[in-house]
Amino acid sequence: MADIEFNNSQMHFSDRMTKVYTSINEQIELFEKRQHDALKIYTDLFDALIHGPLSHSDITTERIDFEGHRHMEEMHAYESEIINQFSSFMKDSDQIIHDLEYDPDSKAKLIHFLEVMESSFRTSMESWEKTIARFEAFIEDIKNSFFRLVCMNCNNTYIYGDKYCRYCGAPMGTPIFIVDVRECIYGPKPVIRTHVCSECGYSWENCVMIDRERWCPMCGGKVKVSGDLFSGLGDLF
Repeated sequence: MADIEFNNSQMHFSDRMTKVYTSINEQIELFEKRQHDALKIYTDLFDALIHGPLSHSDITTERIDFEGHRHMEEMHAYESEIINQFSSFMKDSDQIIHDLEYDPDSKAKLIHFLEVMESSFRTSMESWEKTIARFEAFIEDIKNSFFRLVCMNCNNTYIYGDKYCRYCGAPMGTPIFIVDVRECIYGPKPVIRTHVCSECGYSWENCVMIDRERWCPMCGGKVKVSGDLFSGLGDLF
């Protein structure tokens, strides 16, 4: 009877341990993927800044490079700490489960061990997630400062929520980031123009010098533009 109770107890704690380990391992894999994706985006953006059409000062690129490496070192430090912690806990738990047969206090030790492990990992994972979130925010700052989100078909500016490009009429799909080239343009003053889709009736206004928005962002239909004497010139281009 004692052997049966021991085996049942050992199986119970072993199953509980497996569930805890599975949960922690899934979180680690999730954060590793999130970190890997962020690193890939950062690398692509930094390469575009270095080799793109704009000439950025050495001070700017050095500052971004320094900050990027600081974030990466911080993330990798937490990642290594958690993986080492995970390996250590696995060894310790195997020993405690093994000792259940000989040590009557092992049940209490194992319960305490699980509570400490879950609490410790929760704290470590929260810290790791914060470092990843800071790196993601750093990447967003780079995007907003040096890049522009555009239609992948015509490279004209994407406006959040558009299903179709206002400039070429193509389905928006997944917009892409390109290095933002800022130019000084001389010409007529900006004019407020109203656009109305001839298909679905969706309307919007803009205020630009030269208006080339000729497609509905909601359905992709042609739009009519009103606002000044030269509104229709865009249809000629």
